[in-house]
Amino acid sequence: SERGNAPATVALGSLCLDDEYGKDFGCDALGRGKIRGWVEKAAASGDGDSMALLGYWLLSGADGSGDAAGVKWLERAAQKDVPEAVGALALRMMMLDRREEAGRWFARLAGMTDRPDLLGVVALYYGKGIAPVAGENEVASEVRRLGWLGEKNAMQYLALMYESGEHGSERFPQAARAVYAMMAEQGMDEAFLPLALVCASLAGAHRSGCGDVAGCQGACADVCGYRAGCVPEAARVACVAGEVGRQGGAGVV
Repeated sequence: SERGNAPATVALGSLCLDDEYGKDFGCDALGRGKIRGWVEKAAASGDGDSMALLGYWLLSGADGSGDAAGVKWLERAAQKDVPEAVGALALRMMMLDRREEAGRWFARLAGMTDRPDLLGVVALYYGKGIAPVAGENEVASEVRRLGWLGEKNAMQYLALMYESGEHGSERFPQAARAVYAMMAEQGMDEAFLPLALVCASLAGAHRSGCGDVAGCQGACADVCGYRAGCVPEAARVACVAGEVGRQGGAGVV
């Protein structure tokens, strides 16, 4: 580190970042100020990992005085595609409620397929429905968060949002199908018919002719697992809607 070796500096700085953990490695005896100086020098020379480490170091201050500078160093490291910096910046933007920026950094992190450990962070936050999506307004984000958490009213709005593209969200019928399936699993009767409809549309029922109920039951087969006897009516309506759509009609049943 004294000789300006960036990897050695990052390794030493990482050990000494935590006060308690660093004691076991003699960081206090060596001098944290000296170590931080080496990290700053390596960061200033353009080393991305050192930039990220300096960002963490500044953000770890109890008084928050280094927060702004810490974010700037993380941004510089993230622009160099340092995966840890990209992930840390996405989470930091969430904390600061800078939703658009957080969404962009999460999207960038999701593209780093060689780091499955960090992809797990993306999966965790989006799986819980709490991570923001770039271009999505606050209403849509809140509906999406509550919907994936299983709140019944929110699930209904979420499915409609995905199906229609309302609130700035693009149409996403596959996601609508997943939400309707969640609702059906909870025994929500109002989910069965729209589930059959979206299932039929995704399966291309309108292209198959769909002349009878049996021909459409395959497209609506997912509904079978949720309630006995619901398939024939749902399939019939889905077939009619698909056939009208195929003929260029309004698709209203």
